[in-house]
Amino acid sequence: MNNQLTRIPDSIGRLTRLKFLSFSDNQISKLPNSMSKLVILEKLNLENNEIDELPDFIWQLTNIVDLNLRGNQIVEISDSIGQLTKLEFLSFSGNRISKLPNSVSKLINLRLISLFNNRFSQKEKDKNRHLLQQALDCLD
Repeated sequence: MNNQLTRIPDSIGRLTRLKFLSFSDNQISKLPNSMSKLVILEKLNLENNEIDELPDFIWQLTNIVDLNLRGNQIVEISDSIGQLTKLEFLSFSGNRISKLPNSVSKLINLRLISLFNNRFSQKEKDKNRHLLQQALDCLD
């Protein structure tokens, strides 16, 4: 946290019992593939870094409950985000996202989603409201 780190060491993948990982407030731009071994990870905080693209393995960390990617340079969210069905807290605020994938409606356990300060058009904002309402309707 706030160490001016530019990368996460590959050895992070050896910490397979990790449930919480935070590398917030650094200068990290890429995530090492070894993170794919952190299959019991529940909370991942990578806010305020330089990440512009999320690797596919992120969407396979299906035990994540809290995913904070606020304040990065992310342009696109994969449709595979729908696989993170345990997600309760999700923040993509302060990125460069212009479109939310339809699969966000599968995130039926969401309690909080933060998407402020992105690049959504008004049409996309309206669509996002509809997608998120679908997820909320699943709770009834």
